[in-house]
Amino acid sequence: MYLNDGVNSDSELKTMLPDEKYTTGKAIDRETLYEVMAESRVIKNDEEILALRWASQITAEAHVRVFNTVREGMRESQVDSHFNFYGQQNYLTGRVAPYLPICGCGHTAATLHYNVNNQYLKNGQTMLTDQGHSFHHYISDVTTVFPVNGKFT
Repeated sequence: MYLNDGVNSDSELKTMLPDEKYTTGKAIDRETLYEVMAESRVIKNDEEILALRWASQITAEAHVRVFNTVREGMRESQVDSHFNFYGQQNYLTGRVAPYLPICGCGHTAATLHYNVNNQYLKNGQTMLTDQGHSFHHYISDVTTVFPVNGKFT
C-alpha cells in the first residue's frame, strides 16, 4: 500500500493518513508516492501548461468583467457572484469555485483571508478580490485591487 506521507512545502501541513485499522497487516510504502506527487507539482507537460493558460485566461476575463461591473451600493458577495457567473456562462466552469473567494472593500480588504463578503461597497473605498477559475482541475489564483468608483488617482 502506497501512502502519501509528507509535509506540504507551501503550507507546511502534514498529509492526512488513513486510520491504522485500514493499514494494519499490510506492506506500507510511505516514501514513493510523496516523491512522485511532489515532483508532479513542479514539472508540467505541454497539456498541463495549456490547461493552466486556459484557467488564467478565464480568470483574467472574469476579473475584467468584475472591474467593469462593480458599483457603489453593491455587496461584496455580489462581486463574487459576477465573477462566478462570467465563468459559468462563458466557459461552463461549474457552480463550485476552486477555493473560497476574498472580496473585501474598505477595511475588509486589509483582513487576511477574509471571506465573509457581506459588506456594502462605498464610493472612495478600495476593492480587493482574490478569485480564480479552474480548467480540468488546474487553478488560476489572481488578486486584484481597484477603486470602487473605477477612478484611479
